[in-house]
Order: sequence, then C-alpha cells, then structure tokens
Amino acid sequence: MKFGGHTEYSFDEEALHRPLGPGYVVKGVAYDTPITGFRVNTVNLLRLWKAEACESFNFRAFNVGDYYGAVNEKVASENITKVLYPNDEVFQAGNFALTAIFFRVLFSPGLIRVHLLRGNPIQKFHELNAIQLNDTTRPLRSLN
Repeated sequence: MKFGGHTEYSFDEEALHRPLGPGYVVKGVAYDTPITGFRVNTVNLLRLWKAEACESFNFRAFNVGDYYGAVNEKVASENITKVLYPNDEVFQAGNFALTAIFFRVLFSPGLIRVHLLRGNPIQKFHELNAIQLNDTTRPLRSLN
C-alpha cells in the first residue's frame, strides 16, 4: 500500500498531467491467532495486522550522515499499527488516525478471500465472520 507523496503538475500540447510523486510503501503482515472456545469444539481465528516498511534501511541517507532518515520509513510504517489511540489535540494525530484506519480497511478484503478458500459461500460471510475496527480517531477519555 502506498502512503504519502505529492502531486506533480506538468503540461504538454494535449493535456495537464498530475502524476503522484513518491511517497512510501507499507506492507501488511497478518498474524493469525487461534482462539479456543470454552467447553465447545470451536476454534476461532483472530487476525491482527502489523505494518512494515518494504525497505527498512535507506543506505543512501545513511551514507550522507542522515542516520535518522536511514530508518525513518521503517519507523513511520511500524507506527501505523504500534499506536492505537493518538492524542487528538495535535493536528498530526488526525492524519495519523486516518492512515491507521485506511491501512486496516485496505487489508480487510483478505478475510473474504480466506472465507471463500474454506469453501464457504459469500452469502454466509456475515454469519461466519466478525470484524472489529477500533475507532482510532479519538482517545479514551475520563468520565470525570
């Protein structure tokens, strides 16, 4: 999944071109955990996602002395799934929360693929699966 970037405008005789400039690429790694039922013959599957950078170390940045920049993509990618409730009092938190929600929603269709691979009809998806997306746009607040 691609994040970030910027629009680059260019003109020619025929049209205005607006290609998306470089951003960074994040891959989603699924971790499946079996959850056994109590006194039943049922095992449910809990799928959690981890965001990882496709390139974890930038040698060009490192070689010119930008040591933080060398690992910046790795840190930014992993933070998508590392932090659940950012403080919404700063502007960047809204952008971060939107990125985290986008990440989880984009990788969710994998659940449909697993459902179909098990030989289940799509019409029974809602009967055999449950999806919980936590609201990451607001931190938990005290009731006081």
